[in-house]
Order: sequence, then structure tokens, then C-alpha cells
Amino acid sequence: MFSTSILTVYRLLATLIVSMPIVSNLLIKGDIVTSLLYLPLGSLLLASLFIYFDHKLKQLLCSVTRKAKVNNNQSLATGAINLQKLRCCHY
Repeated sequence: MFSTSILTVYRLLATLIVSMPIVSNLLIKGDIVTSLLYLPLGSLLLASLFIYFDHKLKQLLCSVTRKAKVNNNQSLATGAINLQKLRCCHY
């Protein structure tokens, strides 16, 4: 749940930042070279950069989630083993 909300917020911010050059071109009238060459290339560069960081963030969140699940399972298994030892001693 937490990792999903982090990814959602990151993707919304990335979308806003990638669309900023296009919005700025609409507000500030530039020449034809800027409109047809620099802004699409800038948006493409920003999009590819955010896609790369999205992939890395997803890997990081998956590894943290996996470690938390493994630690939780290990503590449950350790507790079950200790409970079995107690039952063996009392019988």
C-alpha cells in the first residue's frame, strides 16, 4: 500500500514536470525551431529520465517489501519453533 502510493505520487510529479516545457511553450510564444525541435527533445529526455528513475524506484520498493515479508515470515517461523519446543517440554 505504501509503495503504491509512493509510485503514484512520483508518477504524477513526473507527468507534471515532463509536460512543463509544452505548457511553457503555449504561454510564452517561441520561434518555430524551439517549438518543433527543442521542446519535443527536452520532453523526450525528461520522460526517458523519469522512466529510468521509475524503474529504479520500483526495484527499490520491491526489495524493501520482500525483505519485510522475509523478516516477518522468519519471525513467525521462529515463534512457531519456540512454541513447539515449549509444547514438547510440557508433555
